[in-house]
Amino acid sequence: MRKRLTQILTLLLFGSLSLSCMSANFGFHIHEDSRDQFVRVIQEAYITICTDEGCVRNPLKSSGSGVVVSSSNRGSYILTAAHVCELEPERIVPSPEYMDLVKQVEVIMSIINLSQSEYKTEIISMDANSDLCLLYAEKYWNSAGPVRISSAPAFEGERVYNVAAPVGIFYDNVVPLLEGFFMGTDGLRAYYSIPAMGGSSGSPIFNIRGDLIGMIHSVNVTFPIVSISPNHYELKKFIETNVEAHKKQLEIKNKTLTYNLLYNILFN
Repeated sequence: MRKRLTQILTLLLFGSLSLSCMSANFGFHIHEDSRDQFVRVIQEAYITICTDEGCVRNPLKSSGSGVVVSSSNRGSYILTAAHVCELEPERIVPSPEYMDLVKQVEVIMSIINLSQSEYKTEIISMDANSDLCLLYAEKYWNSAGPVRISSAPAFEGERVYNVAAPVGIFYDNVVPLLEGFFMGTDGLRAYYSIPAMGGSSGSPIFNIRGDLIGMIHSVNVTFPIVSISPNHYELKKFIETNVEAHKKQLEIKNKTLTYNLLYNILFN
């Protein structure tokens, strides 16, 4: 009897361990999509300053994080932080008196995916108040498709996940995966217990289902395991409004190009 009872307990224990492994694998597959939807955002800025002694072209390269939030038949839309997209001339210009000597400003935005392929992007829209920026990368699509946007905000204490490239940690098939908890919302800001630092700006925050729930735009300087995101309502509204507006612009542009092509064929 005792031997039979031991066998039953062993089977139950093995079953619970197997269930735990299945749960872990389920979470892993969610992160596989999240990794594919993640991109590193690169800003290359060049400011030409001219004096009586000649012209100098000063470069600045900075990076952040981003995530594919939508796509069209021509490319993909990437969400990142507004300050990742903004140009800060004071970081390039030696001193304030040189600002009047600036003759040319050139900014190149691009994204790099997990396989280290690079694609040029254009800035579609920015919201400085919520620190949000939407980019468009023509001819870029990822295998997992765009991320799903959560229909509802996180609840206090909910476990969440973050994919980011802090301090440039982003290599071929290597990107940090982090986790934390939703702490609550204060006005436009939502707070998460996720560690972050330079390079994490614009990185997506996912719930357990792999839905986009937030985006890190800043971190508490003195306690850098508390990250700040736009609140869920502002995040969702910004993405949906600007993606829809840009897709309409593309549709009008395509119709115009088609009309012009037909006109040239028929009358030229």
